Amino acid sequence: MEKLACIVDPNGELRYYVARRKGSRHDWLMKEEYFLCDRFFPDEAFQAYCGGAFREIVSVDTLLFPERKYLSREEALSVSVPDGKQVIAARLIGPGEKPDFAPQGFEFCGFDLAEALSEISSLVNCGGFPNAFTSKDQNAYGLISDHEKAEVICNKIAEKYPDNSHSECGIYCAFRRLNG
Repeated sequence: MEKLACIVDPNGELRYYVARRKGSRHDWLMKEEYFLCDRFFPDEAFQAYCGGAFREIVSVDTLLFPERKYLSREEALSVSVPDGKQVIAARLIGPGEKPDFAPQGFEFCGFDLAEALSEISSLVNCGGFPNAFTSKDQNAYGLISDHEKAEVICNKIAEKYPDNSHSECGIYCAFRRLNG
């Protein structure tokens, strides 16, 4: 992937990177986002679909959490989180960037690999990429715990599944905050 250009929102905060991967179908990658959503405890059918035994799914995936309410950084840090809900904080980790994002009061859950345009998770909502990773590579949230391992898996997905739209993914550092 070539160097990413930045787009700043009217408040001066970095909001997006623009991807310029050769032949890319996806140009926009959200840099940082916060949203309030339901917690997701997968049933047996979903466990079978994604090939894992995850106690709970934490993800940037827009299909798994369609009823999300986007929040500003300030709202995410102070909002009262109702029972059964969570605030997810996600930050795209650019190529060569070290994951130094750690919002205060949030639990680190792992690294999600999500398709750039739709933010559909390549880890928990694409039916799996068995030539790139297995559920043994994932933690209890369906994510990858180690950044270097996430980079390796991301590259393997792109290499082994070049024609799959979910293979062009970004690496997101994912955190969450519950009530209390």
